[in-house]
Amino acid sequence: MPAMRRLAAFLLLCAWSCATGAGDSDVDGGSSASGTGTGASGSPASGAGGDASSSANGAGGAAQTASSSSTAQSSSSKSAASSIASSSAIASSAASSGSGGASGDPWFKIEYTSSSQPTSPSWTFSSTPAYSSKDWAYQGKNWPEVWDVFNSIEVKNDPMGAWAAIIDTGDTFQVMLGMGKLKSVQDVEVVLEGRGYSSSSSGKFDVYNPLNNCGTSVTMAHDWSIHVAKVSLGACMIPGNTTQAIRIKPTVNGVALARMKVTLVGASY
Repeated sequence: MPAMRRLAAFLLLCAWSCATGAGDSDVDGGSSASGTGTGASGSPASGAGGDASSSANGAGGAAQTASSSSTAQSSSSKSAASSIASSSAIASSAASSGSGGASGDPWFKIEYTSSSQPTSPSWTFSSTPAYSSKDWAYQGKNWPEVWDVFNSIEVKNDPMGAWAAIIDTGDTFQVMLGMGKLKSVQDVEVVLEGRGYSSSSSGKFDVYNPLNNCGTSVTMAHDWSIHVAKVSLGACMIPGNTTQAIRIKPTVNGVALARMKVTLVGASY
């Protein structure tokens, strides 16, 4: 069944991409994130790799349930769409998780513990009225999901003092989301807590929506303390679209991810 759900997600996404000109991006880990942008080092940002074929094109352009107004917003929402931002977001050394907008903004947080698997962290959702865990889920599911695209991520007790998902070079970490209920949003704030997973140098990784290859590059120090990176994906996540994701893909070294919080700042739904 998980394989069938992933295939269904890929078919829907591919059909949407063909209908809107989103290129060869996909939410199911099968294409490059290079687009027209560059990572922090100036080279094309690497994608998930994978071997998803183009046979899903037969799904047709009508498979995606996102409205035409949402599609228009996707194509016009700032100039950042379809590329990884060339400027990198530098993680701070603070250990705070970040509030993420006003107190009434919907948010969720994942955190790794000693009993966690890469795809089963602990989940916490805001008590925002009329915006539940189901409203974060993709394709009408009851819950968002974490995918270890290549089944290669480990959870370890890291020297920074926290359990963490070790996302190494070659790994792809992906949170599957849907925003079908969302009408508009001022920003989508992603707060990442962890450190660069290397004994000698900082880790660099891309954080982006694989649906449109829109996101930014992050540099996180490798010393044994928890660092915090705040990333803005307001121009990249698409209100009204039911199948998208937030992907973390290392480009230099890896990252030990202890916690991740996503907030819909100034959301209308």
